[in-house]
Amino acid sequence: MRVSCFGSGKDTPSELYEEMKAVGRLLALRGVSIATGAFSGVGMQAPAEGAAGRIPIIGYSYGGRPANSYVTELVDCLELAGNIAFDTDYCLRLAGLLSSDAFIVAGGGGPGTFLELIATINFNQKFWTPRKRTALLEMRSGGSAWNDRMLDELQLWGVLNGDVASAIRVVRSAQQAVRWACDGVES
Repeated sequence: MRVSCFGSGKDTPSELYEEMKAVGRLLALRGVSIATGAFSGVGMQAPAEGAAGRIPIIGYSYGGRPANSYVTELVDCLELAGNIAFDTDYCLRLAGLLSSDAFIVAGGGGPGTFLELIATINFNQKFWTPRKRTALLEMRSGGSAWNDRMLDELQLWGVLNGDVASAIRVVRSAQQAVRWACDGVES
């Protein structure tokens, strides 16, 4: 099994960073490999750091940017894209990350993280059967708007249907995130 971890690449160590490090440790204890966007921050470096030395950590890079030091297998999407125009390497990076079995999203990220969450919703609605699970890690002390209310709004807008909503859980700890992503067990 492989789980992709998403989240901001700009965040500095914080409560959410430590919780995503714990996600990496817990996935490593289960022998689950991790895929990330390869760079720094809560969604990419933290889970890789938590799992370092225990499991494969696949990093999908783009734009020729170097990976963080915890990545053990680098996929250089710029190299894959070759001479294809229009930032194809970024698209290949997202495609690689979406090829995982489940997803853990560090809540409160920016537009890139939101794009990744929306991509998991879109692919769940159009292609994946059975549905792939997504855990959305919300830290109460951070005041994140990435929570059940956000998912309710996405349903009201028609972006998230009920069938796919059942594959997404807002969780509040690394343990809950890993249990939901790997086992489909709540709480």
